[in-house]
Amino acid sequence: DVGLGFILSRLTMKFYKPIGSYRDIKVDTWTSEGRAFSTLRSFRLYDGDEVAAEALSLWALVDVNERKPVKISSYDFGFEHEPPLELDAPSRVAFPKDLELEKVGERKIFFSDCDYNMHMNNTRYPDMICDFLPDPKNCHLESLTLSFVHEAAMGHTLSVYRAMKDENTYLFRTVDQDGTTCLEAEARVGVLK
Repeated sequence: DVGLGFILSRLTMKFYKPIGSYRDIKVDTWTSEGRAFSTLRSFRLYDGDEVAAEALSLWALVDVNERKPVKISSYDFGFEHEPPLELDAPSRVAFPKDLELEKVGERKIFFSDCDYNMHMNNTRYPDMICDFLPDPKNCHLESLTLSFVHEAAMGHTLSVYRAMKDENTYLFRTVDQDGTTCLEAEARVGVLK
């Protein structure tokens, strides 16, 4: 339908094995029955016959002209829904009330980061989070949960804050120069062997 669009709200990814450059991968994806203004979409990535990663995403249906949510039941997907993936990773980012975040850096939003609306494309955030892990060369992501709160516009600079939740888990928050939170994330890491 003209004027309707899906906006990514949350994404949880679970990584089981690394996928090297130039590998042929296969991706299965499916939707699940939605509620209110949102729907779930699941992804399973295969490297050969092995499952390399899985992801579960939450999408909001909006009227792009009015910038208002639209009931998901008003949209005909044209195909059957399937049950969503159940991942051993949090579907939401939860910050303990007493958690103190430390500013670990800044990230300017460049033209190459942006989508056609001149906002940072959601696909750029995982790389940014990995750049701010304490020891990115000696660890690997086991899971990553992203909650997209607000757009980050081209030319703006995000402040990146981080805290340890436990010995293998880091919480992140990015804050735009006007004080608006853009992203909250939880990254669970393992040590490379």
